Amino acid sequence: MSFFSMAYDEATKQLVTVGIDTNCGLGTEMLSWTGTHWQPASSQLALPPPMFWSALAFDQATDRLLLFGLAQVSATGNTYLPETWSWNGVSWTQLAPATEPPMLENASLTYDPATRGLLLFGGNPYNPASDGPVAAPLGQTWSWNGGDWHRVDPHHSPPARIGAAAAYDPELGGVVLFGGSSTSVADGQDLRPLGDSWLWNGKDWLAIRSGQSPAPRLLAQMSYDPALRALVLFGGSVDNTADLADTWTLVPRSGGAGGGR
Repeated sequence: MSFFSMAYDEATKQLVTVGIDTNCGLGTEMLSWTGTHWQPASSQLALPPPMFWSALAFDQATDRLLLFGLAQVSATGNTYLPETWSWNGVSWTQLAPATEPPMLENASLTYDPATRGLLLFGGNPYNPASDGPVAAPLGQTWSWNGGDWHRVDPHHSPPARIGAAAAYDPELGGVVLFGGSSTSVADGQDLRPLGDSWLWNGKDWLAIRSGQSPAPRLLAQMSYDPALRALVLFGGSVDNTADLADTWTLVPRSGGAGGGR
């Protein structure tokens, strides 16, 4: 499986991963973690079309997983569309929102309990005319209310990026966004990883200042650990060839947030 995304399905109590099946041509593959092993989806299950660097997150308001990404909608591989799909634990359904974000790769998606909606940030826009990504990542904020996407225009915003880690932190009362890259391979430049942290409070983005911070990176994994009462960040990449294997926690402190290994 390649170009996959993963999220915990609170309704079925399983981890779900969706990506591109590279073993039998260009198709979609879905696996579920039962607690002991990975279970492939039934061959009879109708899956979403192949998506490159899609975003997957659980929507607590609807009790369903939401998948958004750049979908290949033709067998020849030269027609792509932004598509939104939901998983109810039994079947996938393609949704038809009135408004959708642009065709994006490597956007960050997570649920925001404060607004009871999903939050999407950044990503690299795709240009069908050139059959590839365009030059620069975006810095747009989008919200999903269970039926439609809405562009949000906060007063402050993180710089544009791809591959940032995002997760809700109940200790801070908002979504934390960390890292990513300000450029993509499509820019004709090397990747430029970022090491800044931002907090979405439901209305605006606020920069998080801390004494310690992980090294700049993209494609790191981050999730809230109830036992530690802190966000945990693992891994990521510093460029096209070098990966990291360090673990960090974000520990709130009076007047802000602090980080530590």
